[in-house]
Amino acid sequence: MTKTDRPAYELVRRALGAIIASDTFARSERLRSFLSYIVERELSGKAAQLKGYSIGIDVFGRAPGFDAGNDPLVRVHAGKLRKLLEQYYQTEGAADPLRICVPLGSYVPEYRLFQPAPQDTAAPAPRPCRPQARRSWLPA
Repeated sequence: MTKTDRPAYELVRRALGAIIASDTFARSERLRSFLSYIVERELSGKAAQLKGYSIGIDVFGRAPGFDAGNDPLVRVHAGKLRKLLEQYYQTEGAADPLRICVPLGSYVPEYRLFQPAPQDTAAPAPRPCRPQARRSWLPA
């Protein structure tokens, strides 16, 4: 979804609220805080500030001077967040009209509209949050 066709703030906040209140995220205060932080930053136009350093300090309470390059805390939790979001959308959030994704290599959330198919037909698979596997170049 591009910036010109992004969903309304209210829709994103409702989707975030549903995730935060879900059973899937019930036992993970850190991941709820992480997701809320990155979504709210992105909605307020501060997506460029979503870096491992700022997340480490603001979400995980690391001291200033924290070295995000040598401390994998934020990267590890981002991976856990991606997996938990995937689990949420496979279970409780399967019918959610808006999907919040955190693509690999970034902490900036993306939003994808999803329309579930009627019960009597096969539901189309939602576009995955992670990039498709790239083919490596091989000589002919």
